[in-house]
Amino acid sequence: MSEQVSAKDVFSRIAEEMNIKIEDIGEEVEEKPEVRQEIVSETKKKRRYIGKSARINSELMKEALRELKRAYERSYQPEVVASIERAVRLLKVIIKENEDVFPGILKPNSED
Repeated sequence: MSEQVSAKDVFSRIAEEMNIKIEDIGEEVEEKPEVRQEIVSETKKKRRYIGKSARINSELMKEALRELKRAYERSYQPEVVASIERAVRLLKVIIKENEDVFPGILKPNSED
């Protein structure tokens, strides 16, 4: 039968043979996540290519949302206000489902 060996004992014995202090190993492990976060944040900053038609669609959708906002602010009829709110919700769903067609309209943390 095989004997059970603790992984901690094995690593400490290897560290002794390589003349490495165990405290040094803990410090190295703590530094690595910070480096990884910097790399991830740098990759998110890359700009993606947005085509001419996508930019046009995006600007048109923004203008439509602005017009609905103006109509919402000026209208006092409850039916019209409710219709505008429903239209805005539907447009937001369309934008979320087609982010490639309407890039950069909705903010990442925006809620309905």
